[in-house]
Amino acid sequence: MTPFSSAPAIGLDIGSSAVRAAQVASAKGGLKLISFAQTALPPGAVVEGEIHDAGAVAQAISALWKRAKIRSKKVVLGIANQRVIVREVELPFLEEKDFRASLRFQVADHIPMPVDAAELDYQIIEDYQSDDGRHLMRVLIVAAASNMVESFISTAAAAGLRTVGVDLSPFAVARAISAVARGEIGAAGAEAVVDVGATVTSIVIHQNGEPRFVRILSLGGDEMTKAVAGDLGLSFEEAEAVK
Repeated sequence: MTPFSSAPAIGLDIGSSAVRAAQVASAKGGLKLISFAQTALPPGAVVEGEIHDAGAVAQAISALWKRAKIRSKKVVLGIANQRVIVREVELPFLEEKDFRASLRFQVADHIPMPVDAAELDYQIIEDYQSDDGRHLMRVLIVAAASNMVESFISTAAAAGLRTVGVDLSPFAVARAISAVARGEIGAAGAEAVVDVGATVTSIVIHQNGEPRFVRILSLGGDEMTKAVAGDLGLSFEEAEAVK
């Protein structure tokens, strides 16, 4: 694996147990991981995907950038926690520019948080005629609590980095390792991609690269480690090694 170059942006994942930086590039048949580095976080700094100790996280990010000699200060943040909601909804058809302009009004009844306190994004999956002749569209809505997103951006800023994008981590994982990413378009049809972290597990079901279902669960590898430790009478660290 080569050192980090002066790429336009670096992917930054702030997980429950570590912060990770990755650089990818387009390659024949999909994407290629060019560089990767990570450093551990102190316990409690990030809990179930949310930052609880911004100072400790910023310090870890700064140390990672220095140790890995990462030159780029631009990052795309990955986020996955219980304050991100993904819903597939059925709505009356609108041209995309009109839908974008009225997005907050269109989705207000479909997400369990005030739209004024949420960062919103969407992907139009399809439009179709219903059995009764109505022109409808199926849309995947993503809503993230604004203050939670801001906590990630401000923590990155405290580490001297500038956030140029925020992505839902399950989408990023699916793009990176799905059948479509491997160049097998159409080969797998529907596919589930499951990412098990320390305290958060995400599930994405996609159809040839288009997400259709997303769930983010507050359950991860730490629960498995605790179960192993309890059954075998081991410490958490010993159980982690056994697992």
